[in-house]
Amino acid sequence: MKVYHGYLASSYHTAIISGFSLISSYLESVASSGNRVKAVVIGLGAGLLPMFLHGCMQSMQIEGVELDPVMLNLAKDYFGFTEDKRMKVSDCISVHF
Repeated sequence: MKVYHGYLASSYHTAIISGFSLISSYLESVASSGNRVKAVVIGLGAGLLPMFLHGCMQSMQIEGVELDPVMLNLAKDYFGFTEDKRMKVSDCISVHF
């Protein structure tokens, strides 16, 4: 079974994403200039929010911060989380980030 990253089932994820509508004109101008918007997700969880952002916002550079390596492994093994040039995960204490 494969996880579909184009849909957010959680209402709090939907609320987080709705905040992007407030800066949509800025995001469009950054994308049209060829630059990347940088975003940080503190607390990776299953990786669903960063994977959704990665798929929907091609001009976004995403860094996840996760303290527990078990969570990162779960996200990769069971929820299809992947890292690439636009998606990185730091394994540090988020307070220090």
